[in-house]
This record gives sequence, C-alpha cells and structure tokens, in this order.
Amino acid sequence: MVFAQTAFVLQNPDKQNAILAQYQAGVEGALRAYEALLKANPKDRQPYLDDLIQRREAGTLSQFVKERAAVACKN
Repeated sequence: MVFAQTAFVLQNPDKQNAILAQYQAGVEGALRAYEALLKANPKDRQPYLDDLIQRREAGTLSQFVKERAAVACKN
C-alpha cells in the first residue's frame, strides 16, 4: 500500500493533502499486487482481499475505503 500511495503522490503532486485519494490508491495497488501473486499461487487466497476485489468490481470499494478511513482517523 505504501508504495502505491507514494507513487500516487509523486504522479499527482497537487494531491499531497488528499489523504482519501492516497488511501484509495494504496488499496488499489495492494489489490493489483495480490492479483499478481494469485496468478503464481492460486491457492493462496485471502478472504479479506477477495472481499475488497468484489467491492471494487461492484463499484463500492471507494465508499468502503472512505468509511474505513473515517473510522481509522478517529483513533
């Protein structure tokens, strides 16, 4: 996630303070890495990441990230 977030900020310097967009980029990057790993090891599935992929495909991932970020930022 950190690498994808860093890449996002480097590619979008005007969004250095857009924390939610950075979180979204991080999650998307993690999912891309997970999908690449699954190609090599299909049995290494992770239910939580599979759920995030389903949310992405359903178009609800960004709302989920927004809600989770709101909870995490309160702590």
